[in-house]
Amino acid sequence: MRDIRKDLEERLASITFERESLQSRLAHLAQAETMLRTLLEEEQLRWKSQQPPLAGLEIAQPKSRAQTPLGRFILETMSDGREWRVPELATLAKNKGLIANGKSPRRVLHFSLVGMKHNGLVEMVASGVWKIGQRCESGED
Repeated sequence: MRDIRKDLEERLASITFERESLQSRLAHLAQAETMLRTLLEEEQLRWKSQQPPLAGLEIAQPKSRAQTPLGRFILETMSDGREWRVPELATLAKNKGLIANGKSPRRVLHFSLVGMKHNGLVEMVASGVWKIGQRCESGED
């Protein structure tokens, strides 16, 4: 029978080296993530300070049961009473940072609108075209 202790020690050394390499990589990724989050926060503050407020939104904010920032954004945007197309809303929401990177803005917006429709907050006028719901227009909630 062959002595395999040397082989096992080499495997252990290899595992130890690989673990240390991975820990080093994880530390590097954590540092990169922290730096990017800081940059993103700074950019969001800068973007917010450069964006002019949309006319009338600071006055005409409907009472609603919208619980998410995206839901509140949709209601604020639709409070102008006009009909909105999903691509328009998706672009605005994405530019405001309300839709996470890697997500499809139209898809995220569509599902938010469908949920809000079930609560009577918005209405679908035609395929891909939405407006604020009667309940929000009349101030009910």
